[in-house]
Amino acid sequence: MSDDGNTDELEDLEPILVQVKSGDPIGAAYRLVQLAGTGSPGRFFYDAGSIALSRRDELGDDALRFARIAFAEAVEREPDLAEAHHDLATTMRELGMAEDAILHYRRSLELLPNDADSMIGLGASQCDAGRVDEAVLSLRKAAGTHPDSGQAFANLGIALEAAGRDEEAVGAYAKAVARFDAALAEATDDEHATEAAARRRWTRIQHACLLERLARWPQAIVEIRRVFEEEQA
Repeated sequence: MSDDGNTDELEDLEPILVQVKSGDPIGAAYRLVQLAGTGSPGRFFYDAGSIALSRRDELGDDALRFARIAFAEAVEREPDLAEAHHDLATTMRELGMAEDAILHYRRSLELLPNDADSMIGLGASQCDAGRVDEAVLSLRKAAGTHPDSGQAFANLGIALEAAGRDEEAVGAYAKAVARFDAALAEATDDEHATEAAARRRWTRIQHACLLERLARWPQAIVEIRRVFEEEQA
């Protein structure tokens, strides 16, 4: 099928998204397959799933369920479509399908070695699945490969806490906060600044709670005060 044909079909996606919004993501996905036919490539389904996710505020969580099916069809038709494997894994993880997500993050990394989002997603999914030691190894690799990534260190902190390695987790959270600080200082638009600030706030709270549990009161108070000051600002 030509690219023009795929573009036309995506323009016809609105009735399918209405069906998603009505609470029938599985029926909408089946309708999408019928619309596409056997000749459409995986990219068509990837684009459809991405459009649904971009309208999640409007469509609700059923957009996530629809996107998972669309991304699964995408990788079935185009097994080497790395971004589809990544986004399929991400939707699976959010839907509580951590073990399934691991397989697709690994496939994404086979296609795009050292991709930061896939490395972090793999470790996070391993942690969600209770494979904590594997998660720590994966996230240490992610942080080592991408030393400027606050998200890599934040997720490493989560995994270390889950492994009972609280002192190491304190260090990981501190590094995450520092990197989110840097990202916020370098942000070139409001969207990136807002995202960096939100992630820094979440990490600071995690850091403060852990310090409190370890009875490291002065450090915990400093972090809590910083959260308060940032909210006031």
